[in-house]
Amino acid sequence: MPTRVVAPLVVTRAIRPRLRLNPAVIVEKRDLYFSPTEMFTISLKYLRNPIANLEADRDRIVAAIDLLLTGI
Repeated sequence: MPTRVVAPLVVTRAIRPRLRLNPAVIVEKRDLYFSPTEMFTISLKYLRNPIANLEADRDRIVAAIDLLLTGI
């Protein structure tokens, strides 16, 4: 597919992070929070080179999406 589902990483002052819904991640030595409530699709043509790999945070990111979608 020519699109990807993405979610922003935001600074603390942009949201009131909830422990399970907004897991903290570190990107370029900055503390950011995953914000699944703002997920959207975007065309691949707008995505550039990745600046981080969040594979180590995968379980917490998937749990946050699960919480968003199922409430569990």
